[in-house]
Amino acid sequence: MSVIDIPLPEYDCEVGTTRALITTAPDSDLGWRPESGARTLGQLVTHLAEIPVWTAIVMTSYRYDLEALAEPSPEHGATETLLRFDTHAAAGRDARAGRLDGELTADWMLERHGVLSSPSRAFPHFAYWF
Repeated sequence: MSVIDIPLPEYDCEVGTTRALITTAPDSDLGWRPESGARTLGQLVTHLAEIPVWTAIVMTSYRYDLEALAEPSPEHGATETLLRFDTHAAAGRDARAGRLDGELTADWMLERHGVLSSPSRAFPHFAYWF
């Protein structure tokens, strides 16, 4: 078993947990926000659905500039959000599977008003924890 395959069960577990969380947000409540300056529930759920995109970005490139990041995606209904999440999660898993162990030790850079650099093996965790 290669080193890249060791965290795949953890990735699958995180995907399952996140998917379950997304399903708890009913369409009728997606416009709710706890206070006027906060994101809506729909925006938060959409954000959760997009987190797995980062796994594919990290595994298929050596840097990413957040200045190129588009505006946040518009919120969608629960069914479309789950479909997007499943698509992003599958793409992230596919991007991780089959990589060479040496690719995990290469530095990866996330840039925006400065640079954050880390071995690429650390960023899938970074994407879920921050």
